[in-house]
Amino acid sequence: MCRCAARAGFEFLGDDQVAVERTGDDLFRAHTLFSSVRLQPNHLENFPDLEAYARPSIDPLDNKSLVFLGDVYPTQIAQTTQITALVLPRLGAHSQTFFTPAKRIEAVHYMARTSLSSPFGIGRQRFELVSQLLGAVPVYWLELGRDLSSIAPALDSL
Repeated sequence: MCRCAARAGFEFLGDDQVAVERTGDDLFRAHTLFSSVRLQPNHLENFPDLEAYARPSIDPLDNKSLVFLGDVYPTQIAQTTQITALVLPRLGAHSQTFFTPAKRIEAVHYMARTSLSSPFGIGRQRFELVSQLLGAVPVYWLELGRDLSSIAPALDSL
């Protein structure tokens, strides 16, 4: 999703990992860490412009390649931004990409699976920060369609 957005001219923070900071009662900021994406080999095929930048995994249990998008799109890397919504991507059976509202409990489950786990564990503070963030901004499912060119216009509509 973020790869398509960067290709369409959007600014990019990161795909898998960003730092989140609470800056006020209901205000949160995200900060870039690595400006990277990790891609399954079959997904990398959809982005031939990234193949030369892909670093294959050395982990036998994880075959995703690593791409530092700052190397590919240096002018489109944002260092920080205010978080105004959370978008949870999932693959759909539709041709076009679109948004649907997500329930907070769905977002907690999704975030616990994908963003809260780390080699250091979840931790109470991290879980509380994510819970506060989920209560402060709207959350949407991004139903990713088969037509990759429909992702950027959908993001623009949000």
